Amino acid sequence: EQTTETLLALARNESTCTKSTNITALLEQCLLTNADVNRTERGQHIEFDLKSEEDVYLDANPNLIGILLNNVLSNMVQYTAGDRVCITINQTGIRFINGYQHPLPDDPLQSGKRGTASRGIGQGLSLIRRIAETHGWQVDVGTQTQHFVLNLRF
Repeated sequence: EQTTETLLALARNESTCTKSTNITALLEQCLLTNADVNRTERGQHIEFDLKSEEDVYLDANPNLIGILLNNVLSNMVQYTAGDRVCITINQTGIRFINGYQHPLPDDPLQSGKRGTASRGIGQGLSLIRRIAETHGWQVDVGTQTQHFVLNLRF
């Protein structure tokens, strides 16, 4: 469902319509309304540690950024190996960190790449990358001490 919603949003002309958007508030709203975070047993047993020093405003398409953030949050709930995830937002970007235990695929930002424990079709991170690139943002992923790290750089 998220994949279809994302592809349709990218295909519509709205993907180029931007306005000054409070990314911090949008992230907080996504945390409060994300179904995987709030209406699944697994989501409700994860502590979300959100660190923000100030509101971050960017010219962006709030619909696409909401889709991107909800996709990241759903992935965190589905794949984290721990009961705590960290999200840090500042003027330069957003960093998402969660534990993992299954091997990660090579180049997970590419379409069709998925981990061995994935129940998806290997499009989630690729769609996140496409939405980010639409806004001129950079995306990189990596690991540090059994933690998966996703960086969105504005």
